[in-house]
Amino acid sequence: MPPRRLLFVIIAALYGVLSCLCPPMQDDFTFMGRSLGVPVGWDKLALGWEEVTQHFSYDVGRLSNVLATVFLCLFPRWVFGLAQAFVTYVALEYGSRLARLPGRSLWCVVWAVMWVFALPWFEGIIILDFSVNYLWPSALIIFVLYEMFATPLCRVRWWTLMAAACAGWLHEQFGVAVCCGFLAVLLLRHDAVTRPRLALALAFVGGTFLNFVFPGIWMRADGMAVRDMTVELKPLHACLTFMVYASAVAVPLAWRHLDRQRRTLAVLLLSAAASAYAVLLCTGVGRGTWAPQFFGCLCMLVCLPALPWKASAWLKRTIAWSAAVLTIASLSLSVYWMAIHLREFREVERRVMLAGRDCIYYDPVKMPLMQQALAGFRVPARQFRGLYARHFFGSYYCDGKPLRLLPSALLGCKVGDAPETAPDSGLRYINGCVVATPGCAAPFVGIFEARADVTYSDGSHERRVIDPVPFTDADGRAWAYIDFSRRFRDETRRVLTIEVAH
Repeated sequence: MPPRRLLFVIIAALYGVLSCLCPPMQDDFTFMGRSLGVPVGWDKLALGWEEVTQHFSYDVGRLSNVLATVFLCLFPRWVFGLAQAFVTYVALEYGSRLARLPGRSLWCVVWAVMWVFALPWFEGIIILDFSVNYLWPSALIIFVLYEMFATPLCRVRWWTLMAAACAGWLHEQFGVAVCCGFLAVLLLRHDAVTRPRLALALAFVGGTFLNFVFPGIWMRADGMAVRDMTVELKPLHACLTFMVYASAVAVPLAWRHLDRQRRTLAVLLLSAAASAYAVLLCTGVGRGTWAPQFFGCLCMLVCLPALPWKASAWLKRTIAWSAAVLTIASLSLSVYWMAIHLREFREVERRVMLAGRDCIYYDPVKMPLMQQALAGFRVPARQFRGLYARHFFGSYYCDGKPLRLLPSALLGCKVGDAPETAPDSGLRYINGCVVATPGCAAPFVGIFEARADVTYSDGSHERRVIDPVPFTDADGRAWAYIDFSRRFRDETRRVLTIEVAH
């Protein structure tokens, strides 16, 4: 097996295992509908299909919604793991073919590293629904572009037309971006528009159009405020901006070194990256970072290897081996921690079943920051961290109420003996935990994503989503635990006051 394919197979296999081990998360619960407790099969799929039809009416009409429900309800999780591994390999292999990379080229390793680290996987992307929404369109688009521009002769076959239509229907942001790329090619490189390419492009446009047939997407658009087209200088957005603008620089630098077909492809990819970036800046939806960054990476992969780079053979080998080892080690670490999180999920699930409606005391396992960074932040820092996770878990296991998860430090304690954080604040600090009186927590109870202005003892302020967890202490008195711990930090800073945010 050539070195390129061996590396791609290892990465694809690790992604497959990672996806197989990922415990159910918020969108998984959503797409299963009312099928909890029903064994995997056609009966479960029928119940899940009710949820899909509702998504078409109030959310979006993506093909990915159908695929997510089919995999969640009809097949065991390992089937999705195999599919995920296959899709990952297709993206890596056909991406290298699209850029015409030699089998032993350093650029093959660069492409693998870009796929693992430069694209915003982060912790949510391994969820089945997110993968189908973002990874799968990426792989199909790469395959369609390969059929259009990299094969010796672009030929129209029924299955390539179906692949193009499915690639456009999987996700509207990807579809619109590629359609903008097709339009740019039509205007700027119209001599490269052959009949087979036009047929594939029309099939893709038709698939993209299906996203807008269903009313749900228009309802979502009406409820989404359009934002100013300004670049937010946050770490993720800064990285994203670099990838998009770097691709804009790479195209003119490599232009005279590209042949006719790759020039056309570069125009398409750069236009797709720019249009996807514009959509992201208008809507401000965080998950939209994938599309412009993906097209930017693909554009640089096509352009940069064409430049006349000069380096010694030993330097190329050193960089290639180091990058490959780092990539495989990162994914292996991710698999290790995902296995820990899956075991933890099953443990919390077991305790909830035993406790019924009562609170459970459990300290989620926290992944150290250094390992979190090495894993590319694609694994959650800890399970059940956020309101969404507790809410969706509770919707199935806790009679529709959020999961009532309390730290072990509160087990058997008497909160009334603890001092107040500030006079008349209604907050007490005990064993590293912030506990509120029912009166203080009342404005936040029962409100999903209730926001509060928080004042800390060092004088700093912060606006946070507050989700009080009611419980009874050893004296039989009612209190509400509020999780103020910050991500990646073990210490909890002393909280003075919380107020309803206006």
